[in-house]
Amino acid sequence: METMPVFVKIEEYKSAVDALSTLKTKIETAKMTLAKINQLKQEEDSQLQSWQTALAEIETRLGAMSQFLHEPEQF
Repeated sequence: METMPVFVKIEEYKSAVDALSTLKTKIETAKMTLAKINQLKQEEDSQLQSWQTALAEIETRLGAMSQFLHEPEQF
């Protein structure tokens, strides 16, 4: 099958090239935004884990203090 040349008006070609360039720029911006969101999410997850660990430690200490106050003769 023989391929036929495609003719496009210069104005339309330039417009299409500009549109593609704009899309590429927007895609790069979206990638950078997603990378930043991912970084923030990881930092948030790390902070939440730290808070959970601290809360568990406080709960353990509170339980020990409560047990001591209710049953002081065992200590």
